[in-house]
Formats: sequence, structure tokens, C-alpha cells
Amino acid sequence: KVSTVVSQVKYPTPKTFSFSQLTAYDNCPRQYFYAYIAKIPSFGNAHFSFGKTMHSTLQKLFELIVERRSNTQADLFNKEKKVQEPTLKELLEIYEQSWIDEWFDSKAEEEKYKIEGQRILEEYFQLHTGHWPQALFLEKGFNLKIDNYTVRGVIDRIDTNADGAWNIVDYKTGGVKDSVAFNEKKQLLLYQLAAEDIFQSQVANLTYYYLSANKPVTFIGTDKEKEKVKDWTKSTIEQILATDFTATPNHVCATCDFSQICPFAKLNK
Repeated sequence: KVSTVVSQVKYPTPKTFSFSQLTAYDNCPRQYFYAYIAKIPSFGNAHFSFGKTMHSTLQKLFELIVERRSNTQADLFNKEKKVQEPTLKELLEIYEQSWIDEWFDSKAEEEKYKIEGQRILEEYFQLHTGHWPQALFLEKGFNLKIDNYTVRGVIDRIDTNADGAWNIVDYKTGGVKDSVAFNEKKQLLLYQLAAEDIFQSQVANLTYYYLSANKPVTFIGTDKEKEKVKDWTKSTIEQILATDFTATPNHVCATCDFSQICPFAKLNK
């Protein structure tokens, strides 16, 4: 019988931790071991490529919007000049330039994803044209101190309201949800802590934007939830630093990148 415990040996201690690292350990300590200690490369997949394409497309779209707004505001000689909004043609050109053609099983699968992406973007354009969000930051990085530990992250988009409060937006290409439980809120709760603690900004909303349905799901972290996510972060980091990478096989095995090499994986045959 193979032991599920990875020997207690000394491993390099990370100076900072990402949400992905914390989630990997939370899923299964062995998954963390494979990804961040053994550094075993994981294969990509169609959904991953598609997600990166959609994120890149929207980032470039809002970069264009921000640039044009900035240029218009700088034109002191023509106060009546209107911001030139992006066109659907420009958006689809950005999409084409951003397309990642890796990890698709076939040309047919790639074409299916590409058509779906175009549908999403056409709908996104129709929903937002004429009243694009006021993007303040795109791909905003941070290093958040929680006690003696540092959590790093990158926020997809930060919009600002008329009163200067922030709306933090994270794009999702996975399954659509009508509401989110605490476990699913954790990423945005850390972003809220970063906004409040590092940038000293008031946060009005946290939003997961589900692209497949062009549906935003918005909430705001309570004081209780913020303390809870701090406790989860500290506890998870302390377990990582204790170097106990005991496997905890569960339903996560079915989607784990390392299930085919892990002797403890529980998979439906």
C-alpha cells in the first residue's frame, strides 16, 4: 500500500502566495505539491485557451476605450468633442488578433469555440455600447499583507462610480451562477481587502461577470466575510509552510491536472 503522506522534508518557502496556490492546497495538498513544489507542467485545454483569449480581448477593448477617453479629455481646444466609442468591427478585430489556437482537439472544436466567442462579444457590445463602464484600472496588481504573510494578485478590471467608489470586476468563462457561496467569493473578497487596505479606496461592488451569458453577479463583502477570508488565508498558508502535502482524494480528482500520475486519485472508471 502506498502512503498518502509526502515525507516531511524541507522545501523552499514561498515569499508570496497567489490565490491559485491557496486554492490548489485547499483542493488537495498533493495537487499543490505537484504544481508548486515538484513543478510538474500541466497540459492546457480548450477551455483554458478560450478563457485567455476572452480575457485578452476585453483587456485590449478597455485599453482602447481608456485611451480614447484620455485623448478626448486632453483636447482642451474642443470641449464639445465626443469620445469615439469602439465599433463592433474593432472589437471583433481585437478578438481575431487575440485568438489563441492552442490545445484544441480538432479544427472543428476550435471553430465551435470561436463562434461562441463571437456570439458573446457581439452580445457584450450591444449591452454596453453607448454606456461603457468607467474603467479606472486594468490588470491591476497588488501585494496584500495578512499578518506576516503576503498574498499577490491581479484584478481584471476596476471601474469607478460617480462618487469615486470602486466596482471590482473578474471575468469568468465557466458555468453561470445566480449567486455565490462564501467559497466562491474568496477571490473577490481578497481583492476587496487589497482595495481597502492598500489603495485606501471604498469598494461599492464585487462582480463576477459570466461571459457565456453576459451576466454579472454582484455582491459586497461583509466585515464577517472579510475576517473569514483572512482566517482561511492564514490557515492555508500555515499548512503549506508546515509542508504536509498529504493527499485528500475527493471529487476534485476528476478535474485535477495531475490525476493521471497521482497514485491516490479517485476517478470513476
